[in-house]
Amino acid sequence: MTRRIKAGFTILELMVYSTILLILVGSITLAVQAGMKYMRQGTEYQEAQRQTLIGLKAITSDLTRSTTAWRDPDGGTPAMVDADHLIFLSPIPDPPATDWTYDGDRLQYHAWLCYYVTATPIGDLVRVRRPLSTPEPSNNISAIPSLSDMQTPQAGDERKVIARGVTEFRLNDGITAAQVQINLTCSVNWEDTDGDGSNDREIVTSISGQSLATLPNS
Repeated sequence: MTRRIKAGFTILELMVYSTILLILVGSITLAVQAGMKYMRQGTEYQEAQRQTLIGLKAITSDLTRSTTAWRDPDGGTPAMVDADHLIFLSPIPDPPATDWTYDGDRLQYHAWLCYYVTATPIGDLVRVRRPLSTPEPSNNISAIPSLSDMQTPQAGDERKVIARGVTEFRLNDGITAAQVQINLTCSVNWEDTDGDGSNDREIVTSISGQSLATLPNS
């Protein structure tokens, strides 16, 4: 009768196999982590880009239907330089589907609009719409509200966050006083973990955009 001897692994072979297995597992883990990192960065890039484009589109659209007659900060002399907010008139009725209204041949304005950022170094771009008591042409309006007035809620206000993660919002005069240059930067992956207002986590992605709006009406 022949006795078969079962072969096993020596300690040295087990150590070699274990080392190879650890290297393979480590390589796979690094590859997966790198893929997840690039996927997250791609998602953050898209979100930062989306917030920037939404903010620029909103304020540009509103400005291109406004007037140079009333604006804070005012344009011209002295020029508006790196302003952090803008207040101006809107001819858009409420609801917006309603046709624009006129007093004779003078366009009537229905509301004040204000754009500002809630906080620094990062905040939300907020749009406030405050209806006028009655629609008026620009030459019948006697005063413009201040930023603090527009930031204080009143009955009838429409307050909406337009873009989030704003790390830069600057407004400057264009070539003429009828133009406003808008600079907006939105960032993603910012977190204040201890509540002190400072950045406790690295900003992974920031997208900056610029727009030029011309105020056509009088």
